Amino acid sequence: MSVRHLPESPCEDPHIYPHWTAYAHVHSFLYLLILAWRCVLVFYLKILGSETTPAWTELATDARLDSIAFGCLLAVTHNKWCNDEAGIIGRHPKLFASLGLGMLLLTLAVRDERFRETFRYSIQGIALYLIFFMCIALPGSAWVKWLSLPPLRWLGWISYTLYLCHYMFIHLVEPYFRSNRPLIMLTAFTMSLLYAVGMRYAIELPLRKIRTNKSKLALKLINT
Repeated sequence: MSVRHLPESPCEDPHIYPHWTAYAHVHSFLYLLILAWRCVLVFYLKILGSETTPAWTELATDARLDSIAFGCLLAVTHNKWCNDEAGIIGRHPKLFASLGLGMLLLTLAVRDERFRETFRYSIQGIALYLIFFMCIALPGSAWVKWLSLPPLRWLGWISYTLYLCHYMFIHLVEPYFRSNRPLIMLTAFTMSLLYAVGMRYAIELPLRKIRTNKSKLALKLINT
């Protein structure tokens, strides 16, 4: 969906889209818990990755659950589609988005491996939260409009599959191009792109059509 064509209020039914502001406290505890667990893994258990093996904190759900929770928190407590109050973030979305961008750049600049496998993920989650809030709150802003360009929208449709499969293809082609890192990246990206496009048109769109038809049928049965 283009960010220029967001529905004004998809949360008209309070029974379907409740305001779960109280869950912010639960999420805050979860973030601290997951961060503490990553610190235990890295500083106490000494679980770090290597050139051939990714770190547990990089891939495992138990160490990255807070990344999912940040998106959930944004959806249920600071969702401008549902007219949620966002406090100071809502009054200055561009300022906080700029702060989020600075935080992202900071996490890229710091190269300490222990920092990267612990605090980096928490800081990046907060930074992306601030950026995504602005994108949702100001869909008509010049800062956001360019995200609706057709090539970027198309890339957004396949981005999750790209995210899931790219690491697999990197490891698949590495043995063949060990001394040529740019060629590894180019080959892995091309294979990931083809795979994601195949998933989009062979799996996702047909399943979406089935889901839409079933939803229409369910509504028809309810109304009869």
